[in-house]
Amino acid sequence: MGAVFDPSRNELFRAARGLGATRNAQPIAVSQIDQLAKSLLITGFAYDRRETPDNNYAEFCHLSHLTQGVRRGGSAAIDLAYVACGRLDGYWERGLQPWDLAAGAILVEEAGGKVTAYDSSPFQMESGRILATNGYLHGSLSDALGNTPALSAWG
Repeated sequence: MGAVFDPSRNELFRAARGLGATRNAQPIAVSQIDQLAKSLLITGFAYDRRETPDNNYAEFCHLSHLTQGVRRGGSAAIDLAYVACGRLDGYWERGLQPWDLAAGAILVEEAGGKVTAYDSSPFQMESGRILATNGYLHGSLSDALGNTPALSAWG
């Protein structure tokens, strides 16, 4: 089970395996968007992305061109809660800790979404990498992440 509180909206997200997910005690569900071009995504990346070679800034640039847009939220747990309640359609990030991921991952799954590694293999919390979507976009977002041009291609 997991819980995430968003103080900016006074919202409490809760989920437990097999019991569904809620926001302020009301059931939630992921979005129904099924095309990457119509999706709104969210991610985060390290403040030191210029010095950290293993970052997702190139993916951010690439996906910004393939979707309606990509937001950068700042809290992995809240970003995942927003995917779970259908405000956003997908989320990916790397360099995270288990406490960033645990509650949000169960929220997405219990709201009807899908959580895996970038390549759609099983999610491993200790990897620090996550791909979470409404489920409809999962394959296309995983493919787009795998086909992201190197950052040097962006100029």
